[in-house]
Amino acid sequence: MPSILIVEDDRMILSGLDYALEQEGYRVVCAANVKEARVALADTRFDLALLDMNLPDGTGFDVHAALTEAHADTAVMFLTVVDDEGNVVRAFEEGAADYITKPFRLRELLARVKRALRTHAVAATAEDASRDIGADARV
Repeated sequence: MPSILIVEDDRMILSGLDYALEQEGYRVVCAANVKEARVALADTRFDLALLDMNLPDGTGFDVHAALTEAHADTAVMFLTVVDDEGNVVRAFEEGAADYITKPFRLRELLARVKRALRTHAVAATAEDASRDIGADARV
């Protein structure tokens, strides 16, 4: 069962996403700020992270940097009210799988989560196969 980290300071959105994702069969860990996210990252490896941009003690980019340092293979989706082009471009340049602006449609978000996890799994499998081929070639 894929594990998802949600970092969102709006408790209503956080609890709604938690419920919806758990109903889809995902294991979910919630954090309301950068500090809580860092604690979660120290304890768990996630398949996907949903990150709000504006957090009380930092930004989604701060969490993304910590996530990349701890688990570079985790897919990241930004879920935020911040829709300026600079942040969207920066998110994709830093490796985000998606950037969704609020308000969002739940069914669409769930479809995007599934796609990001599927795409991420395919990429990880291809990378593992490439590594195995490289190892075989050196033998």
